[in-house]
Amino acid sequence: MMKKLPFLIAFVILVKLSVAQCTPDQNMGYGFSPMSLTDGMVGVSYSQVILFKIPVDTTVGGYSGTISSGSFNSILDLPAGLSYTCNKSPGACTYTGGEAGCITVSGVPTQVYDKSMTLKLTVSGILHGPGQLETPLSNMPLEPTVAFKVVASNGLSVVKAPFFAVSQREDNLVVLNAASGKLSVEIYDMLGREVKSAVFQSFKGESSSMNISTLEKGIYFVNLQLNGKQETIKISKGFY
Repeated sequence: MMKKLPFLIAFVILVKLSVAQCTPDQNMGYGFSPMSLTDGMVGVSYSQVILFKIPVDTTVGGYSGTISSGSFNSILDLPAGLSYTCNKSPGACTYTGGEAGCITVSGVPTQVYDKSMTLKLTVSGILHGPGQLETPLSNMPLEPTVAFKVVASNGLSVVKAPFFAVSQREDNLVVLNAASGKLSVEIYDMLGREVKSAVFQSFKGESSSMNISTLEKGIYFVNLQLNGKQETIKISKGFY
């Protein structure tokens, strides 16, 4: 295990924290994913992507409609310290019916938070009424909610890697699964000794949790592997 330490340290040094523009998933179904974001922590840099796809059809008052466009306007109850951007240019978060997009929620949370955020969107199109009468739909509200929590900084500091979204929930290390597959989590101490490991059957959009309450105060390296992707993060337990 000792020989792994130089690689782990070098890998962590090379990790850069940056907020990159998100990439839509053209193959996803209509709607939003995930509807519950991985937890944030007060004072720790956070970044999470919400994927969505504007539907083509809708129903209003029992009549069918066709959606021509959908516009993302704001997030209601966004926690303090966080902001959002869409994958299009600022002020131009408008998508055609059937188009996929994404929103990045990022920043450094400044206070504890435990409730749902509301995504504020409007859609426009045509309503097909009785006798084939067509009525324009203009700026009809669409407001899905997304569950989110910011926990207090209680001694576990997490540095996130580019592919894996990792946060802390009390004495648990929580990994938001970016894809379905076999997720391997290995934790090493500063001497390169493996102190804890687990393998999870992960499902995209859900999270896998490892209890780390037995770890002593100190610095640890967490090696994550999923579907050929491998990254290492550094955590510090017991330090602020």
